[in-house]
Amino acid sequence: MNSPESIRVRSEHLRIGSRLRHSALDENDALVLTASTEISESLKQDLTDRQILDVFLHPEDASAMFSSPRRSQSPDSASRDSKGGDPSKEFPLESITLVSQQITEQLEAFAAKIPAAVENVGPPLRERANRIGCEPYNQHQQELLTEQFATTKKLMDTMIRHAVAGLSQDNRAIHTVARRASSELIRDSDQAYSASAEVSQNPGLTDRAIRTSVLAMAIAIEMGWDENLVREVGECGLVHDWGMHRLPEEIRNKKSELTQSERKLVAQHPLHTFDLLSKMQNIPDGVRIAAAQVHEKLDGTGYPRGLMGGQIHPYAKILHIADTYVALTEETWGRPAYIPYDVMTYLLSQVRLNTISSEVMKAMLEVVSLFPIGSHVELTDGTEARVIRRGQGLYTEPVVQRLDKNRSLRKDAAHDLLVDIANSNVKVSAPLPHPAREERRLDQAAIQEMPPI
Repeated sequence: MNSPESIRVRSEHLRIGSRLRHSALDENDALVLTASTEISESLKQDLTDRQILDVFLHPEDASAMFSSPRRSQSPDSASRDSKGGDPSKEFPLESITLVSQQITEQLEAFAAKIPAAVENVGPPLRERANRIGCEPYNQHQQELLTEQFATTKKLMDTMIRHAVAGLSQDNRAIHTVARRASSELIRDSDQAYSASAEVSQNPGLTDRAIRTSVLAMAIAIEMGWDENLVREVGECGLVHDWGMHRLPEEIRNKKSELTQSERKLVAQHPLHTFDLLSKMQNIPDGVRIAAAQVHEKLDGTGYPRGLMGGQIHPYAKILHIADTYVALTEETWGRPAYIPYDVMTYLLSQVRLNTISSEVMKAMLEVVSLFPIGSHVELTDGTEARVIRRGQGLYTEPVVQRLDKNRSLRKDAAHDLLVDIANSNVKVSAPLPHPAREERRLDQAAIQEMPPI
């Protein structure tokens, strides 16, 4: 009898060029493919001739089978896809969904054993955090942070490749990355977050994960969490999108809006993140379960499981807000990058709709202000400035640094160019788009047309 863990896959969906690590059976438990078999066109034809329409694969083989798409397509078909066709039709959605259903059962059994709360028992990390005030960034520290985050990106890219390949790894490297980031946030939260957002001019999944991780840790610190909880939130942020790398590359890197079938695939990626983390040694249970819940919403409209309020892990509630902010302030899947101020007002509207946590959102405002760190603003004296630090009082009164005529930060006279809005006659009059990105306003019309995040 087939193992209950086996995954039924249509023979026609077996990907040419993939190699099995385990043997495969037919519905009568007869051996049809041995371990190390490479799938070929002739082999698939042989299965068809023998009327073997389905094979039962080990979950590891089933997951690997559909972690990337077939690469062969003609220029004509590529052109059709770019003009609005549905390239995901060539992907075996049925088979990938079967793998996801298998993982869902494992996830639900695992989640039943994990408390939906955290024990914040240590001293708040916030007590050790420096509040810098009206000071420019330390340029030497900025260079060190840039190098540190670039190194983190290389490490995470390597770990992702190993995870997708099914290799066992240890969580110690991720633990170390999160611990170092928390130390930098204690030293200077404003500068650490700003540096994380400048990792790449063309951010990919890893860049976004780093930025999400750092922002989430800053929020957790502001909420008064202890060092262990803050670090685990950071670890979860680093790995929460690993499951995306099991999806077809054409979907991950698509420049236009996703089709409905592609969105169904994307909505399954948290399940695959959970599965990939099952092979990670020494990873905290809370990190693994929360990574599968980052896209859940308090009102049950999130994915992949439609969880509500108390069913969602506290780490995931923080990371959902951080991830949404990062996603909306960067261009992805045909959606433009939006002005950070507009994204903050959008998130505040989601608090009123009870889709995100008001407690987490309040901490988010404390961390980046309503005019977020790194964003550009127009001042009432007509000059342009960049927000470099949170305000010490009102969310609308950050510390800004005036820009030169090229809309860039001047470093030669940084102190002279700083304006503490709270203690100045000059105020912020309007948000502005960042000169290096094509940011747009997030108005009500754009919100109504926005696909699920």
